[in-house]
Amino acid sequence: MIWTIDGQPANAGSHSIAVGTSVHVHAEPNGPVFGFTEDQQKDWTVAFTNAATCGDLKTLALTGGSLPTGLIGGGALLLVAGLSLLSVQMLRRRRDQV
Repeated sequence: MIWTIDGQPANAGSHSIAVGTSVHVHAEPNGPVFGFTEDQQKDWTVAFTNAATCGDLKTLALTGGSLPTGLIGGGALLLVAGLSLLSVQMLRRRRDQV
């Protein structure tokens, strides 16, 4: 693909655009075997407005909880598993001593 921004060639990577401006983006195939269909979109006008600041997150990512419930639950699971392994080990030692 050959990309242009406001008629200027656009290389891969990031581009600095001033806030409050609009740019015209155009795409063309870079060879005869790479083409678009008749109704394929090749032009976009993108407006860069002031970015709104994001507020504080109401929930934790991936848990949906407002408290660190995922971490607490995972820690409790690890504690129970560790205590289970420890008790099995202690029972085997007592059995071997008898």
